Amino acid sequence: MNDNELETRLRDAAPSIAVPTDLAERRADLFGWARKRRGRARVGITSAIVSVALIGGGSIAVAGGDHLTPWGWMADNSFTIERPAGGNCFVGIRVKWDGLPEDDQMVQDAKSILNAVDLESLDIADALAEARASNNTAPEISRQTEDELRMQAMVTVAANLTFDELIARGYEMRGGHEVSIFSESTACR
Repeated sequence: MNDNELETRLRDAAPSIAVPTDLAERRADLFGWARKRRGRARVGITSAIVSVALIGGGSIAVAGGDHLTPWGWMADNSFTIERPAGGNCFVGIRVKWDGLPEDDQMVQDAKSILNAVDLESLDIADALAEARASNNTAPEISRQTEDELRMQAMVTVAANLTFDELIARGYEMRGGHEVSIFSESTACR
């Protein structure tokens, strides 16, 4: 079997994924949220990062930028929870852009900001509480582990810090001229 045949069989066997029909509405909500936050006083990323203990129970946490992910792309920032019994948890986060060249100053600044976020010392208490509340109402089969919720909260806070700093630097995002934060994580079961 050659690579093309294997790829075709894998694609045919993969489950179909329903694409949300409200993507334009979600984008408008996100930009509306960012515009509302623009009026608030801005604080630099370094002053917004507060130390908290994120991981307990003998786990080791490793964070950093420019890491090759298990999926083959380079992350602008990443976080790994190394478990003593194996089954490490990993999240890779990167900046994506729409309508801009990769060397655009907004893209480069977003990558630099995201790379500078210290994921190990983020104050994720509010985002974690929100993720836990949402998780408690999810169907049992869809519920996430505590480590997955922590990683989700880290990504949310890191993305918010990145967008806040971009707005503080005077960047304006609009359809076709914007950056977004993408993350992918392993299951932490």
